Amino acid sequence: MNFVTKEPITKGRSSDKKYCVTDEDGARYLLCVSDIAQHDTKQSEFNIMKQVASRRRNVK
Repeated sequence: MNFVTKEPITKGRSSDKKYCVTDEDGARYLLCVSDIAQHDTKQSEFNIMKQVASRRRNVK
């Protein structure tokens, strides 16, 4: 995936660096970059978000 724009997001309270990125097709994404020391915590958060998203799709 190639990003054609990258806009920093400075709001928020986390120490993550956040960007709004746009790909070649115009789709926008939130990109968060964290310190490697937070890998395990961020992996757990990601897994929980995937579970929630999966359950929301099954509710419809």
